[in-house]
Amino acid sequence: MIIDKNPFVVEKIQEDVLFLVYNDKVHVLTGCALFIWSKIDTSISYDHLLRKLTSEYDVLEKKADKDLKRIINQFSELEFVSVKGG
Repeated sequence: MIIDKNPFVVEKIQEDVLFLVYNDKVHVLTGCALFIWSKIDTSISYDHLLRKLTSEYDVLEKKADKDLKRIINQFSELEFVSVKGG
């Protein structure tokens, strides 16, 4: 699975909070969601992103996989990313 960042999402970082603006709506990212967003760059494989997540946080791969799927699904629903493959 490949995750591509939407180039039309505007990012503004202030302290440890990232604001994403898209479709005239502002969304706030912190913690794990902020980490995941920062690692996407323009395009990344799901497996590579999962490895980055497990190496950054002291978490079991099963838990990281569950959290990553949830966050990527939210990003996709908000049209922050597109997901190809499965």
